[in-house]
Amino acid sequence: MSKAEKTKQFIIEKTASLFNTKGYTSTSLSDITEATGLTKGSIYGNFENKDDVALEVYKYNSGLLGKSMSRSLSEAFPTTIDKLNAFVNFYRKNWKFVFETGGCPLMNAATEADDKFPTLKNK
Repeated sequence: MSKAEKTKQFIIEKTASLFNTKGYTSTSLSDITEATGLTKGSIYGNFENKDDVALEVYKYNSGLLGKSMSRSLSEAFPTTIDKLNAFVNFYRKNWKFVFETGGCPLMNAATEADDKFPTLKNK
């Protein structure tokens, strides 16, 4: 991984819970610089704009959730009812982590994107 790729990943990881907690449109560039300790120039050197950061953070957050969910919804649950029960059990077992990181990133993004962030809605 190149230095630029590492920096970009660092920004994504450091701001993942920030965007999820504060919201995609409410998170400012100043919030991003504060969370990362980087300058605005460093952020813009790796991303076109704040929306670009937000979209990458969404991909990151949904990927983390997807990995956790896929373990919960593995082939061990063959029927739809079994999968639904596994889904509920996932949140029952992982509520603390989900709560501490601002809630479900998919639900948060869906709620916000519907009205304010059409590019995120498409994702």
